[in-house]
Amino acid sequence: MILDHIKEEIEKAETVVILTHESPDGDAVRKLTCNVSCIKRYG
Repeated sequence: MILDHIKEEIEKAETVVILTHESPDGDAVRKLTCNVSCIKRYG
């Protein structure tokens, strides 16, 4: 499954960079913070 592969890659990584587009709106910021939270919890 693709999500399992993504999790494996995150676990192997020394650092992870999460980016959003220039001048992000509230939705983009919310997704960014959710991704950071998920990686900290499960990565």
